[in-house]
Amino acid sequence: ICEPAVPRVIQMLKGEIEAVTKLAAQNGVDLLVTHQLAVKILGAIGSPAGTEALVAFMPVEDCAEDAKPPASADDMDAAKVGLRAVVARSLGEIGDPAATAALCGCRNATHNAGDLWEITMALGRIGGKEAFECLTDIVANNEYNPADLVNSDFRYEIRWEGARWMILAAEHSDAAKIREVIDGQTDAKVKENIGKWDVGIKVLEECKDDKACYQNKLTDPGADWFAREVAAVQYAKRAS
Repeated sequence: ICEPAVPRVIQMLKGEIEAVTKLAAQNGVDLLVTHQLAVKILGAIGSPAGTEALVAFMPVEDCAEDAKPPASADDMDAAKVGLRAVVARSLGEIGDPAATAALCGCRNATHNAGDLWEITMALGRIGGKEAFECLTDIVANNEYNPADLVNSDFRYEIRWEGARWMILAAEHSDAAKIREVIDGQTDAKVKENIGKWDVGIKVLEECKDDKACYQNKLTDPGADWFAREVAAVQYAKRAS
């Protein structure tokens, strides 16, 4: 059914379908479960018609600039983190730039991998200038709360893994900015891991605005997988 189903799924998201709420009550199912299912369905449909409702449903109370992230997992609202993660994933699947500001605004809400990672991926999938700028900030400055980690070596993992999404969100003209952000890293663990994305930056630098060049990279079976991924994204932008 796809897009014609969106209005009805949004009603489900808002708890406005009596049959759904009645069945949930009869079977002891928390309405949050039905709401999350609606979120996932909107992501699967992939229509921007669902963006506004998803953004409105995403928890943002702790996303204000002056809000302090929880000191530890014990102080964190796990349900809120989980819900924000589910919404972020669906917004990334939709790929509507209208969601960028809301996602970016929550990048420092918890410093928890549960939602921060999904926000980072969503911004990478959406792409565009605003998403790219937000991702450069995540890669340059963000971190996971050490108190939530089993191994503190992964405190800055969001920086080296987020760099993949920063590169995918970029335009070829952003290559110098990407290198600036990567070269600015000082943590040894980040420097050890972040270099694996260099092949993707080189694709941007080499192909620039050349659609045929990206196609050649994409169809080269011997090319590095990330080089092909970057080429695929850039080729798709020029396919219309």
